[in-house]
Amino acid sequence: MRALVSATVLVASSTAHAAPEPVEYEDTSYPVSLMLATGMSASLTVGALALDGDIPYDAGAAMLVAGEVGIAFSGAIVHLAHGESKRAWASVGIRGAGALLGAGIGPAFTADTLEGTLDGIGYGLIVGLGTAVVLETVLLTGQRSPRSEKPSPPPPRAWAPVISATNQGGQLGIAGAF
Repeated sequence: MRALVSATVLVASSTAHAAPEPVEYEDTSYPVSLMLATGMSASLTVGALALDGDIPYDAGAAMLVAGEVGIAFSGAIVHLAHGESKRAWASVGIRGAGALLGAGIGPAFTADTLEGTLDGIGYGLIVGLGTAVVLETVLLTGQRSPRSEKPSPPPPRAWAPVISATNQGGQLGIAGAF
């Protein structure tokens, strides 16, 4: 009987707790990530233009398209990687608006020929996207907004096995706090 009572006391006094969730470090600013992603995409574009004629047409076109798509969406990808979906949409809007404004204004600064107009559109795109990237880096990569912070974790759950002896028999069960 003593052994049963001792076992009951030992089992009832031991309580298992769930391990607390580890605290995650959150980046508060990430302009370097944004500039590196955009820079890598821009290097593909510059490489395709610099190697024009020295590499097969298909490879140059693939590099150019990959670079341009990367420039357009690299900011959104970086924002999504940092858990900021609203900033990702804002990035697409800022870069799209910069490209359109640049392409629209660029021809005004070039010659009146068709070739000059096309050059103006290209230069305007470059200046517009560059301005948009700088604007995005300054405006969208600062401190996180309060909505992206995680709420405090709930209190830990606890449970314990319960064994008890009575005059008429015994009981076995689990008690817990959730």
